[in-house]
Amino acid sequence: MKGLPTRAAVKVIRFYQRFISPLLGDRCRVYPSCSSYAIQGIERFGLARGTVLAFLR
Repeated sequence: MKGLPTRAAVKVIRFYQRFISPLLGDRCRVYPSCSSYAIQGIERFGLARGTVLAFLR
């Protein structure tokens, strides 16, 4: 089971994807999108390392 901070971070990113990103338009030049990559990293490696990987992208 994922910890509360990890689940909260994923929920924040999903909120961004659903409500904020559509307002900003299509800005992403890579696949998967940076926010999707962040979720994948956080779920696979944990909150700290996943966040670092997303930031470095």
